[in-house]
Amino acid sequence: PVKDTYGVVYLIFGRNNANTLDIDLSPSQFVGGASTGFRISGGGTASKLGQSVAAAGDVNGDTYDDIIIGAPGTTYAGRTNCGAAVVIFGRSAASTFDDIDLASGIASTAGFSILGAAAFDELGYSVSSMEHMNGDSYSDLILGAPNVNGVFGATSMGGSVWVLYGRYTSATIDLSSMNAFGAVFLGLPDNSKLGTAVVGLGDINGDGLDDFAFSAPGQAVSAMLSAGGGYVMYGQT
Repeated sequence: PVKDTYGVVYLIFGRNNANTLDIDLSPSQFVGGASTGFRISGGGTASKLGQSVAAAGDVNGDTYDDIIIGAPGTTYAGRTNCGAAVVIFGRSAASTFDDIDLASGIASTAGFSILGAAAFDELGYSVSSMEHMNGDSYSDLILGAPNVNGVFGATSMGGSVWVLYGRYTSATIDLSSMNAFGAVFLGLPDNSKLGTAVVGLGDINGDGLDDFAFSAPGQAVSAMLSAGGGYVMYGQT
């Protein structure tokens, strides 16, 4: 059964015929499988898995598209509500599609987790991806943590946006130790809540690299408190 506030995400497969398919998503009735889909259950109380969900492109270079799911309420290693995201790898239609319970961890063949840097960051509040941001063959990830407070020089509730490059390995990424390749953007001034929304844009300036945008809805502009702001960033090698 799905535990209260853990969160759950259902991945439902497309069909190549016009037949209707009724699917009961109640915890006791859902039956997954190769023709239906599968269920991903959150890893802890109030982890809020499914707060954000996005297509991730091919993050690990195996030719199958992947998905990324945010769980901003995740607590890990004493970091209350540090937040997390999980990447679930795509695979052949001939594969077995069992439900995934993140309380038991995730197999390296199934995907990997990304853990927030500090308590109350709420990493995974927003998630998205880009196919060719840095010019390699892997899709890259964008993650928002709008409540970041003082980590890596961030201001109080300034928020942050993380860009993580795709890779062929499936090791857990813990942002507290910066064991990842990519970039981090920090919100200024206080209460900007940078990363409340993130989105991949495709190649908007025609340079062959994908671009992305993110919001800071609490950002002050001159004397206008909480006027908000949005930023567009160009891809680069």
